[in-house]
Amino acid sequence: VYDKLKAFGLVRHKNFYHIDEVSSIYMMYKYGKVYVSDLTICITQFCTLKCKHCNSFYPKIKNPRNFDLAFIQKELETYFRWVDEVNILGLVGGDAMSHPRFNEILKWVGDTYYPHKAKHLEIYSNAVVKLSKETLELFKKFNIFYRFTDYSGASGKQNIEEITNLLNINGIRYDHVKFTNWYDCGYPQMTNGITSEENLIHFFELCDRKTCHTIFGNQLFFCGNCLNADWIDYCKIQKTDYFDLAKYSESRKKEFIEYNLGYNEKGYMEYCKMCNGSINVNTHKIEVGSQI
Repeated sequence: VYDKLKAFGLVRHKNFYHIDEVSSIYMMYKYGKVYVSDLTICITQFCTLKCKHCNSFYPKIKNPRNFDLAFIQKELETYFRWVDEVNILGLVGGDAMSHPRFNEILKWVGDTYYPHKAKHLEIYSNAVVKLSKETLELFKKFNIFYRFTDYSGASGKQNIEEITNLLNINGIRYDHVKFTNWYDCGYPQMTNGITSEENLIHFFELCDRKTCHTIFGNQLFFCGNCLNADWIDYCKIQKTDYFDLAKYSESRKKEFIEYNLGYNEKGYMEYCKMCNGSINVNTHKIEVGSQI
């Protein structure tokens, strides 16, 4: 759709917008409600694969953790003090399905927030962990959307046919994503060559990564990769890289919405100095799913 609009000479953010970029503003000024299009929460740093070019850096985390239910509960309870409704709430990793207490976490999230606070629940996985009967029942109960990436045999560990058959039999929605190539974010480069403040701001404005909202440690991030880069001591988080959810105030809700839409003090994130960006700005193509 974007390409067709651009073919007519229309410019994004001037002549047209994505609905997610305006819906939260409309809901705040029309109804006084904080409506957010999406949020992901990382429940585990473990992954079922070890991709050489993982742009989320999970294979490089020295001591990966499974986050316990109490931690996840606190994170989401803090977040939903600010937010009346999120359209899509996603559980991610690593591979979210690799968490040993995945079913317990999903049940709590679903029972607590679906559908009155979180309209849709999504799971992000690698289709390696097989789906148990209990998991399938939870998927049906909460109308889960299951998203997984097909690595075209690069890993040899995926159970795609078995899992898709189970999803089809049980009427569970899913997205089977298959890439012809990946895009290299640049690790371990120390700079992407963008030096001026003006160009960094422009790069940030173009990059679709800023729509990948995630929370950790009562902090809201535009881009999960920025958080993960901090986890491996590759690029340290700055105060301007996140919105502090712990400092709750009714008077700051408009500020929260502004941040959620991509506005921050610097106009970019510290990690933008090192990253090649999302696929809409990145030209560095690499092999899909090559394993370490």
